[in-house]
Amino acid sequence: MIIRDCLRMNPFNQGVQLSNRKTFKIILTILVLSITFAGGVFLGSLLSRKEITLNNGRVEILNNEPAAGIKTVNFDLFWQTWDLLFQKYLKASEIDPQKLLEGAISGMVKSLDDPYTAFFNPEELAAFKDQMAGKYEGIGIEMGFKDGQVVVVSPFGNSPASKKGIKSGDYILMVDDKKTEGLSLSEVAGMIRGPKGSNVKLILLHEGEKETYEVEVTREEIVYDSVSLEMKGEIAQIRILHFADNTNTEWDKAVKEAISKNPKGIVLDLRNNPGGYVNSAVYIAGDFVKNDVITKEKFASGNEQILRSEGTGRLARYPLVILVNEGTASASEILAGALQYYKLGELVGKKTFGKGIVQEEVGLSQESALHVTTAEWLLPSGDNIHQKGLTPDIEIDLSDDDFKAGKDPQLKKALELLNSPQ
Repeated sequence: MIIRDCLRMNPFNQGVQLSNRKTFKIILTILVLSITFAGGVFLGSLLSRKEITLNNGRVEILNNEPAAGIKTVNFDLFWQTWDLLFQKYLKASEIDPQKLLEGAISGMVKSLDDPYTAFFNPEELAAFKDQMAGKYEGIGIEMGFKDGQVVVVSPFGNSPASKKGIKSGDYILMVDDKKTEGLSLSEVAGMIRGPKGSNVKLILLHEGEKETYEVEVTREEIVYDSVSLEMKGEIAQIRILHFADNTNTEWDKAVKEAISKNPKGIVLDLRNNPGGYVNSAVYIAGDFVKNDVITKEKFASGNEQILRSEGTGRLARYPLVILVNEGTASASEILAGALQYYKLGELVGKKTFGKGIVQEEVGLSQESALHVTTAEWLLPSGDNIHQKGLTPDIEIDLSDDDFKAGKDPQLKKALELLNSPQ
């Protein structure tokens, strides 16, 4: 699996079974500790171990005392509430303990007020992995948070969402008559996903407007390649939709084909690219920047981890223009920002989204996972663009009228720059 990326994997011990309330208490405590200590290191290598056997199966207690520096809390209130639900609730016989567990963990994570730190149950995690593999059923959008509200980071090209006019920057206010306020990204994604052929109703608000609009979208199977190449005369336009599982392989194929065409220049199209695996962005940067800093990760301790390009600069000799817009986010901003910093090409388009924090995926028991913010990423200059974005060298809009008319003034400008005498 990916080693250096925004969602670094960290498998946790599997197979703990819930057999009674006492066992459940122990398991919940372990999960709470797991989330508290999450930071990319397998817990069993850090903490002393004790074993007890309860009913059906073995439960491992990781240390009797919290690690140094970890705040403690009295869990009596939690268990009082747990007991009262089973004693007093009208439909106590219908309570699903597993859902209570997942709800408790989700609530704990939400209290951080960090929309990018989220708990994924098995179904949500499987759906996320399908999307990173480039195939899932839904409407074809990537989401983020802006001003405390769920927002469309980018619609995929030719997706059901883009066909209905959903744009980068649209706020998602309601899904099937349920408000999204206070919900996590994984919860909203779960509401929007569904089997192909089914419909979902959204109420959205275009950025900068006052009137909402409603749209009903039919879900489809979303299958996409993350990298595509198209020749525009003598110019090679390489578009990266997402930094996903197969991006590096697809990129290598596109680069070899582009070089075989002996292009006059390269347009690197990162518009509506919501990010993904950071190590893919660093890998691609290596075809323009040889053995230099692409980004730095700064942790809470103040320590920094430097990510350097390791490529051979296969495309370094070609004139370059980078296309960006409001849907260019996260790992794509890392790539665009590094290329801009080293003055390897001009950024053309609109100001980018501005996501400058890194998430790590920590595997938990029961096939669940935690995506936890572990660091902020910095440009080679040391600047952080979180909630700021990258400012293009040449700012050009692509309006609704342009889109409907099939015009692309941003790409047109890029081609003009590359076709002009150097």
